[in-house]
Amino acid sequence: MKVSNKVSSPKGNNYLYHYMDNVKWGDFAFTAPEKGDYTTWFWAPEKNPPATLTIEFEWTDWSKSNVAKKGQVDILEVELKKMYEAVTHIYDEMFTLRDSVKHYKK
Repeated sequence: MKVSNKVSSPKGNNYLYHYMDNVKWGDFAFTAPEKGDYTTWFWAPEKNPPATLTIEFEWTDWSKSNVAKKGQVDILEVELKKMYEAVTHIYDEMFTLRDSVKHYKK
């Protein structure tokens, strides 16, 4: 069974933010560019005889999620660089110690 879907503007100006027509399967997503209540429709065009249709629907409000902000990512990047430098230093020291042990055993 194929399904159609559309998401309209909260301003009621008939602007469609998302539209798909006669899709057999798949995911769709859209990012709301403005605040407000969006309306979405799902329908099965020209389904004859009528049939029951089940749609799994998940609505996520990313504005209230724990998505990292740029400042948080910048801090994380600095910390990762420090850790990388420390690991590189430890790695180099391991080789230096190994070489000195080889030299000492001779």
